Amino acid sequence: MDNDISAGSNVILPLDEGRYGSSQMRAIFSKSNRYRLWLTVEREVARVQGDLGLIPADAAAAIDAVGREDVDPAAIGAAETWTGHELAAFVHVLSTSAGIHGRWTHFGLTSSDVIDTGGALQLAQAAGLLREELHTLTDACRRLAMEYADLSMAGRTHGQYAEPVTLGGKFAVYLDALLRTSDRLAELSPRLLVGKVGGAVGAGAAFGDFGEELERRVLAGLGLGVARLNSQAIARDRIAEFVGWAALSAAVLENIATEIRNLQRDEIAELREPRTMRQVGSSAMPHKRNPVLCENVCSLSRLVRSLVHPALENVITWHERDLANSANERFVIPQACLLLEEMARKMTTVLAGLEVDTTAIARNLDRAATIWMSGTLLRLLVSSGLARPEAYQVVQQCLRSGHRGDQLVTELLAHSEVAAVVTVDELAALVDTDLGSGWYADRARAVADVPSSWSTEDL
Repeated sequence: MDNDISAGSNVILPLDEGRYGSSQMRAIFSKSNRYRLWLTVEREVARVQGDLGLIPADAAAAIDAVGREDVDPAAIGAAETWTGHELAAFVHVLSTSAGIHGRWTHFGLTSSDVIDTGGALQLAQAAGLLREELHTLTDACRRLAMEYADLSMAGRTHGQYAEPVTLGGKFAVYLDALLRTSDRLAELSPRLLVGKVGGAVGAGAAFGDFGEELERRVLAGLGLGVARLNSQAIARDRIAEFVGWAALSAAVLENIATEIRNLQRDEIAELREPRTMRQVGSSAMPHKRNPVLCENVCSLSRLVRSLVHPALENVITWHERDLANSANERFVIPQACLLLEEMARKMTTVLAGLEVDTTAIARNLDRAATIWMSGTLLRLLVSSGLARPEAYQVVQQCLRSGHRGDQLVTELLAHSEVAAVVTVDELAALVDTDLGSGWYADRARAVADVPSSWSTEDL
């Protein structure tokens, strides 16, 4: 058996073959972009160190000039074969490129200064894309909440008919959750997007009296926040919070997708996700129209939620620094961002092209007509003087018979205890009343008017 497998011609993960995530998000987490951001950090540190007199000004200029060109990933890979340390290999290539000034590269820094600060820049880019996708999705949901605010439909609890809601109200509930999702990202971003320039163990000893000013000026130049204090690495509770946000956001999207899947069932058939004319639902059954986009969202959501565990484990470290977090973060962080972006894009496609079958909605509401009156009838009988247990039993018995309209009124009045407290006119007026949208629709429109509390320019 031939065991010679070429790594270059075999893709293991669907993320790597471009199946999930945009090209922009994949580019953010590419090796070339990671090195580019490391260069950005090294250049900014050298520039500020030159201004402060920590390294010669001509050395700072030389490092800046070299850093304007991307380093060669292949050269870094070659150096890593003997350094056994990716950042050290990167510094070797950079310092070699800087010639006689190369000895001043990475002066006083430790690996985490570059890796974690570059990682924060990477997360800022990714968070910016996620915000844009959430903004687009929120707008699509907002349109549905407004357009269908008054469209009454059967409400369901426990999978059973309940009282009417409106389709717009349903999407207003989801819209409100999406707004909270964006709010959470805006709130956690200042805690997430911080850098570090403190040298070994974070004590800043290599920079003397300039340590605090160096870090402040470098991070200001990079557009990142300054932590109150770091050890050798940036504390991983920051990243765990972000991954937790991604998991919670994924659950919010899965909730919407799950409802659409349920309402697309043949026996309900009120909503359908969009499809292309030639899209195949089943290789064996040409009639099938499966909610595959929503199912995909639900599937990916399970994976995103699973990333919370390693992210939480990474909060724990030995003393000032260990590497127990490093390897799994190469999976956790890109996957959280790429998969959540994919979910948001798919849900935007679903909501933007959602098919609403008003005929099916009306049919199902009509079928539920004798059922959703139960609470209203119960309240009428109780307020008219009938004991609650007795009223509950009568209403339950009559509605289970399946009668409606005049038949329902007749059946209710056949119970002497009901006839003693209400009139035929009161019951007829109540049974014939269309609950409509009313308060629920007004609230749906109010939610649809709530603006997002952030803009894509915040990051």
